[in-house]
Amino acid sequence: QVWAVPIRVVAGYAGVTLKTAAYEFGTTSEAYRALHPTLKCPVLTTSTGAAVFETPAIAKLIAALRPEAGLLPSSVIDAAQVDAWSTFAATEIQPLAGATLFPYTLPQFFKYDAAAFTAAAEKFNKALAGINAHLLTRTYLVTEKITLADILLAGFIAPFFAVTFGEDIRAKYPNATRWFLTVVNQPAYVAAAGEPKLAAKTTTGPPAKPEPTPAPAPAAAA
Repeated sequence: QVWAVPIRVVAGYAGVTLKTAAYEFGTTSEAYRALHPTLKCPVLTTSTGAAVFETPAIAKLIAALRPEAGLLPSSVIDAAQVDAWSTFAATEIQPLAGATLFPYTLPQFFKYDAAAFTAAAEKFNKALAGINAHLLTRTYLVTEKITLADILLAGFIAPFFAVTFGEDIRAKYPNATRWFLTVVNQPAYVAAAGEPKLAAKTTTGPPAKPEPTPAPAPAAAA
């Protein structure tokens, strides 16, 4: 589940061990609804039985458990900026997956629509342009070291760069791309998420239909 990756990365930085459970996409389980009101993933169930949902909230909770990891700045202004970029990731990047990512990775649930893809791609480019401008004179989003904001935003961008948007898009935003590659190639990030994957070309058109399985050859007559 792509939105759980930043949570695993934060847990790795913080030295927090998580137990994972399988999630069935499209579940209508009422037991699961008690954990997430709209039956989405990820959800964290704490040792007290409380449930926390949405990637930024879960990641922030884990980061707060280990303040010595430095993912949450002590300055209230810096902390507010981390929250701002975390919200940006969840509102400006994550919602674009339904039109530009999931039709290729979950085609059984998300159908490709050309107009929706074009509109979402424009929003993705606009978001990258804003990130690129912000990073003109900065190494990271908020402070001079990686914070929760960097992990969340890079983690949300990562599946788009891996599947949908290729080198032609990344080259347009050199500051954003430099920052992204810096974050996702950190040893702690790679240990939790694996080596980063980058699409060579931007995806165009509907996903290719899988090749039909050939029918078995008839048995030879005895």
